[in-house]
Amino acid sequence: IPVVLFFGIARVPSVVATIIYALPPAIRLTSLGIRSVSPPAVEAARAFGSTPGQILFKVQLPLAMPTIMTGVNQTIMMALGIVVIAALIGAGGLGREVLVALQRLKVGHGMQAGLAIVFMAIILDRISHGFSRQDTTHADKGAEGFRLFPNSWDKVGLIRGLEAGLDEIMEVFARLAEIVAHGLAVLVAAAGKLWPKPVEKEQIDRFFVRHAFFFASLLTVLVLVIINVRVFDFGGFPEAWQLDITGPVDAAVRWSRDDLYQIGNTPFGTGPFSDFLVIYGLNPLRNFFTVWLAWPLVILAIALSAWAVSGRQLAVWSGLGMFFMGLLGMWANGIDTFTQVIVATIVTIIIAIPVGVLASRSDVFEAFLRPLLDTLQTIPFFIYLVPVIMLFNVGRVPGIMASVLYALPPGIRLTNLGIRQVSAETVEAARAFGSTATQILFKVQLPLALPAIAAGVNQVVMMVLAMVVVAGLVGGGGLGLEAVIGLAKNQTGRGIEAGIAIVIIAMIMDRLTQAWAKNQQAAITRE
Repeated sequence: IPVVLFFGIARVPSVVATIIYALPPAIRLTSLGIRSVSPPAVEAARAFGSTPGQILFKVQLPLAMPTIMTGVNQTIMMALGIVVIAALIGAGGLGREVLVALQRLKVGHGMQAGLAIVFMAIILDRISHGFSRQDTTHADKGAEGFRLFPNSWDKVGLIRGLEAGLDEIMEVFARLAEIVAHGLAVLVAAAGKLWPKPVEKEQIDRFFVRHAFFFASLLTVLVLVIINVRVFDFGGFPEAWQLDITGPVDAAVRWSRDDLYQIGNTPFGTGPFSDFLVIYGLNPLRNFFTVWLAWPLVILAIALSAWAVSGRQLAVWSGLGMFFMGLLGMWANGIDTFTQVIVATIVTIIIAIPVGVLASRSDVFEAFLRPLLDTLQTIPFFIYLVPVIMLFNVGRVPGIMASVLYALPPGIRLTNLGIRQVSAETVEAARAFGSTATQILFKVQLPLALPAIAAGVNQVVMMVLAMVVVAGLVGGGGLGLEAVIGLAKNQTGRGIEAGIAIVIIAMIMDRLTQAWAKNQQAAITRE
């Protein structure tokens, strides 16, 4: 709302809002990565006379690169995940296609545009992931040649033939890239004779050969652009090549609505599950905070929880924050949203941490999960919101289900990252002392990975709260509905009050989870 007031509508406010929304993961995970660098490594660099700048750029940033690139990945995912919201204020593009399709209840057409966003996300995810693992030294190709599939698939003749063919093609392109690099080196060396301090030809040649792939790719792109502009006009993608998936998707949605809401005459299905979650989860929790506990007791309970994990300062600020939410007239709606966030966060964590542990133990499972997580985090939530409404009816449960699906990826990714970053020497030492695999997991890896897991929990809470407005769109009530009414009826003050209340809840839950993680880490260090 404030961005629209300051910048109007169309693409500029969309870009500004996207930056604001997608920036926090990069900041948080950059800080986490640098803080998690081994103190002995930093101390060794300092002992050899490194300046603070050298320690930062040559020790801390390189060692923190996996965590930093995970933050970049999360920023990309969140930026792509907000394109439909940006379309609401005239951003256009794929977000507009999704929005128009779902306004007309054409789920299949919306899915096509959503998958285009997912494919963009997967490409950008792989590029960002590659930056975190790239090797700047020259290395020869392995004896096995190019591998696209797992080694266990090598028994299939078709797979071996496909990989051999790709290996030959890549070998040809590698040779062409080196030829281009040598040619560029000759040109630069010839031009270098005119410089005041000519550079040796061998040094230029090494530089271009080392970056042969980059310069050959750049030259290829330039040639194709010139051909397209001067010779051919390819225009848009050929319509005859387009693949239409609207029919199968719409049929799958109808089948899910008719056959999964209640499976036969059994008490199983999405409808009974929705009733169970409301009757035995959401309603008792909301009644506990609104009927059984008076508002002063709720504030006191939250303040005492903050005191227990962090101390007096957080307790005071948490109590004042809850009290201010009441002054805004958002107490009942805030408690309703608070209970929905608790349920969605618990469900997400119960799923995310075990899946993250499994991913950390299997490269194949991790590779299988990555495109699925990219899809969950970047496919516009409006697309799976329509099937979710059909499966669970309008109310609080569809919003919770959408929140869980949206918040799962960071929880899984950061659990996986934290366990994989535990020192191999530490794990080997535990194994040498006779620890079982279960003991190593629960007594070594999970405790040492706790800062990353806590960052994942924090991101889960933030992303669940980011879906509060979406829950308001589907009858979830609470602060999300207040924000929606503020937008729909042009009641800016009402919308901002609801937004401030959401921020208060987010900050309290953020500080509580971060303080708890620091306490656990301190306890591990003392032990």
